[in-house]
Amino acid sequence: MTKKLALLAIGALFLAVVPGTAALAAFKDLPASHDAYPYVEKLVTKYGVINGFPDNTYRGNKTLDRFEMSKALVLAMNYIETSREVSLKDVASKETTFKDVKSTHWAYKYLMSLTSQYQIITGYPDGTFKGKNTLNRNEVTQAVAKALARVEAAVGAEVSTKEVVLKDLPPSHWAYPSAKKLIAAGIIEPFKDGTFKGKEPV
Repeated sequence: MTKKLALLAIGALFLAVVPGTAALAAFKDLPASHDAYPYVEKLVTKYGVINGFPDNTYRGNKTLDRFEMSKALVLAMNYIETSREVSLKDVASKETTFKDVKSTHWAYKYLMSLTSQYQIITGYPDGTFKGKNTLNRNEVTQAVAKALARVEAAVGAEVSTKEVVLKDLPPSHWAYPSAKKLIAAGIIEPFKDGTFKGKEPV
């Protein structure tokens, strides 16, 4: 799972709750025939959640780190709040600091929103965030599922789920409930061989 497909999951979350038509976003390395194209197009041109590079490429095969995922999720949540006129923030917001992220870092404000207000992801027990760490499918799935849960609570609707059989992700695994929810919502799919490959880097 690459950056392209990870952001496809966020894009699917958007399309499920926020209607709209975007102008064409032309990236030299992302053809309109690619599965991720309609999601990336909206995330870039309609919602302003992500950007391409100055050379007009998207570089979807680049892995996604925790800093980048934080920014994308926060901007996604912000847009849903504005467009739907709802609050997705936790009423019990708490202050969070990380030993390895200075207040001058470009991602600092996104981390504060995501960890303190939305409470979708957390840092590590040693007080660090490790923003350059690459995410895997299980971690992205859990984060997007938490975001979806906040949207469900705000709009008063819930995705109906059913048990799914994933060869490499048993119901006892911590990521299974999130995977089940996103599969039911049509936001993510297992692989054709029936596996989820949760440890695959994004």
